[in-house]
Amino acid sequence: MKSFRKNVVRCARQNPGSFMGAVFIIAIGIFVYVAMMDTLRNLGDQVQRYYDSSAIADVFAQVSGISEVELERLKEIPGIEEVSGKMAVDVRLFAPSQTEIVTVHLLSYDSSDSLNKLMLNGTGTRKDSIYLGNRMAGLYGYGNGTPLTLMINGKSVRCELAGTCYGPEYIYAIPPGGAMIPDGEIYDIACIEKNRMEELTGKKDSMNELGFRLAKGYSYEDVRYQLMDRLSGYGLISLTSKEKQASYNMVKGEINELYSMGTVLPILFMSISVFMLYVVLKKMIDRDQSLIGTMKSFGMRDGELILAYLYQGAEVGVLGALAGSVLAVPFGRYMFLMYVDFFNLPDTVYHSYMNTRVSGMGIAVGTGLLAVYLGVRGILKITPAQAMRAKTPASAGNLRLPRFLASRLGAMEKMGLRSVVRNPFRGFLIILAIAFPFSMSSVLFSFKGVADQMYFDQFSKVQTYDIQISLDRYVSSIRGKSAGEEIIGVEKSEAVIQKAVELKHENLSEFAMIYGLNRESSMWRIMDLYGRFYDPPEDGIIINSRIAEKLHLEEGDVMEVSVPGLTAEAVKVPVKAVIKESLGGGCYISAKGFSRFFDSVPMAGTILLKVEHGKLDAVREALLKTSRVTWMVDTKRITQSYRDMMGSMMAMIQMFSFMAVAAGGILIYNISMINIRERISELGTFIIMGGTDKEIGRILLFEQVVYFILGIVLGVFGSLGVKYLMEHLVISDSYTIELAIRPSCYGIAFLTCLAMAGASLLAQTRFVRRIRLTDILKERE
Repeated sequence: MKSFRKNVVRCARQNPGSFMGAVFIIAIGIFVYVAMMDTLRNLGDQVQRYYDSSAIADVFAQVSGISEVELERLKEIPGIEEVSGKMAVDVRLFAPSQTEIVTVHLLSYDSSDSLNKLMLNGTGTRKDSIYLGNRMAGLYGYGNGTPLTLMINGKSVRCELAGTCYGPEYIYAIPPGGAMIPDGEIYDIACIEKNRMEELTGKKDSMNELGFRLAKGYSYEDVRYQLMDRLSGYGLISLTSKEKQASYNMVKGEINELYSMGTVLPILFMSISVFMLYVVLKKMIDRDQSLIGTMKSFGMRDGELILAYLYQGAEVGVLGALAGSVLAVPFGRYMFLMYVDFFNLPDTVYHSYMNTRVSGMGIAVGTGLLAVYLGVRGILKITPAQAMRAKTPASAGNLRLPRFLASRLGAMEKMGLRSVVRNPFRGFLIILAIAFPFSMSSVLFSFKGVADQMYFDQFSKVQTYDIQISLDRYVSSIRGKSAGEEIIGVEKSEAVIQKAVELKHENLSEFAMIYGLNRESSMWRIMDLYGRFYDPPEDGIIINSRIAEKLHLEEGDVMEVSVPGLTAEAVKVPVKAVIKESLGGGCYISAKGFSRFFDSVPMAGTILLKVEHGKLDAVREALLKTSRVTWMVDTKRITQSYRDMMGSMMAMIQMFSFMAVAAGGILIYNISMINIRERISELGTFIIMGGTDKEIGRILLFEQVVYFILGIVLGVFGSLGVKYLMEHLVISDSYTIELAIRPSCYGIAFLTCLAMAGASLLAQTRFVRRIRLTDILKERE
C-alpha cells in the first residue's frame, strides 16, 4: 500500500502544472470565501452587538408630535411591550472654516430612553453641550470644545462640542435630496440634552420619532393597523418595521450581498477545481489501468487503491486552503475598511476568525476529495484480466463533409476536423474551458456600465440641476422660483414638491415620497430603466415598480393617498403608469395635479437651481450666508461621492475578473496539454510517416479554432446565466439592477480568451517539437 501511494505521488509529479493549477483555483475560491466571510462576520457581529446594546426597536414611526403620556398609552395595544420617543429636527450647523452647507439631524438625548439608545463618547456638562456624529467629527477633525452654531427656527444658537454620538437607527445616515450614500461632510446626526432641545424648538413634551418593542410572538403586521389608527391623530408621517427602516434595511442589504457573493463565487471556483481534478485523475486512471489491475491480482482491495489517490486530493485541498487563507487577510481588511467608511459603528476593529479558516479548509479538502473520487471510482470496474489487455479504441466512422466545405479545406484541416469529431469528450472539455472565462469576464467587465446607469445617468439625464436646496418652510411655487433666480449666477430656477405620503390599495399600505414636478421640465425628469421619459401627469400618478409590487398595483388601478398635515381623509388617485427606475423610488405627479388632487394652494419646499458656467462656487457661497436654507445638495458632489465609492467596488470587481481570467487560462492550458500528451502515439506516427512540424501545426491550429469558436458561442449563452445570477445577488429596495453586457465587454473577453488560446496553442506546438520517436514505443493505445 505504501509503495503504491509513492507511485501515485510520483505519477502526479509528472504533471505538476495540472496539480498546481488545481491548487491555484482552489486557493482563489478559499481566498474569496475567507475574505468575504471574515468581512461579513466583522460587520455582522459588530452591528448586532450594537443593536443589542442600544435596544433597537422592532417598529419605527414618525409623527408631527406626541406627548410622553399619550405615547405610554400605546402600550394598551396588544403586542406592544415597550415604547420610547425622541425629538428630532434637521438644522443647519455652522463651524469654523466651514465651506459647505452642513445639516445635522438633531436628536434629543435622555438617559432614561429604553429603546434606540444613543451612545455618547464625551463628558459634556454644560447646558449647550452638543454631541456630533462620529463620521462628521472625524472628517472635519473637530475636537472637544470646538464652538459650533445651530440655526433653529431662524435663530442662531451657540453650542460647544462635547464629544461624538452614535444611533442604532442611523448607522447608515443618508443625507436628504435623493443621495443613497452617506456623506459625513454635509450630513450626520447630532444630539443635545432633551430639556435644552425643548427650549430650542419651543415644543414642550412633543416627540416625533418613535420606537416600539413587540412582545414575544407578535409581528409587525399584528400591530400595524392599530398603531396606524392610534397615531393618525398625531400627524402620522411614516410607520415601518425594523426590517424596512432605512438604515437597518441598507445595512442588512449590504450584509446580504456580502453573504451571497461570499457563497456563490467560491462555489463557482470550487466547481472548476472539481472539474479540473476530475479530468486530471481520470486520465491518470486510464494510464495506470495495467498497474491497478496488477495490484488487484496481488490482493489489494478497492478501498486501499482509492485511498492512495484520495491522498492527492486532500493534499491539493490543504495547499489551496493555506494559500487562500493567507492571501485573504489584507483583502478582507480592505473590504472591511471600505464598508465601515460608510457605517457609523462604535467598534471598527477587524478580527481574523479561525473558524472561518477551518471551515475553508474543510471546504477545500472536501472539494479535492470529491474531485478525486469522481475521477478514480472507475477503479471499482477494473479487473485483473481486463487490465492485461490494451484499452479498446473508441469506434468512429468516416466523416462525410458537405461538398462546399470539403472543397475549401486542405488535407491538414480535414484531419483536424476528423480529430475534433472523433473525440467529442476531449473537445467538450476544451470548449468548457474557453466558455467559463468568457462568460465570467464579460459580465464582470460590464459592472462599470451598471455604475454609470445607476448613478451618473441619474444626475446627467434625470436630475440635471446643479443645486437642490430645501427651505425651512413652505412657500408659493412662484415665490420660490423667483427667489432662486434672484441669486447672482443662477441661470434657471424651479420649485418642486417633496412630501412623505401614505399609499393604500385594498388592505395593503406603504409609506413613500411623492414628488410634484413641473411638466416639460429639463431639470428633473422621470426616466425608467430603459431610458424612456415620462411627463408628470396632471390626472393621476406614476409609481415606482418596487412600490407597485408591494401594493399589488397595476396601471389603471386606483389607490388612496394620504398626505400628513394636508389631507384629513385619503384621496383616490388613478395610477397612470408603473415604471422601473435604476435608483431611488417614489411617486410622481405634476405640481398642478398635486394641488388639484389634494386641494391645496401651490406650494414648494424644494428649489432646483441651474447655475451658469463657472459660477457654482459663487452661488454656493451666497447660499451659505442664508438662514432659510436647511440643506443643500450639490449634484457634482453626489456624483463624486458615487465615483469614490464605485471606484473601490470596481477595484474589487476587477480583481474578481482577473481571478476568473486566470482560472480560465489555467483550465485552457492544462486541459489542452493533457489532451496533447494523450496523442503522442498519433502525432509521433504522423511524424514517422513524414509529417512536418508545419503540417502538425496546421492540424492543431484548425482544431483550436473550432474549439475556440464553439467555446465563445457557449460562453455567450453562459454569460446570460451569469448575468441573471449577478442581478439577483445584488438586490435592494433602493435600486434596481438590469445588467447590460456591452459589446465592448464581449470584445475584451473575446480578446482575452483568444490570447489564452493562442498561448495554449504555442505550448502544444512546442511539446510536439520535443517528441522523441523513442517515446512512441513506450505508449500503449
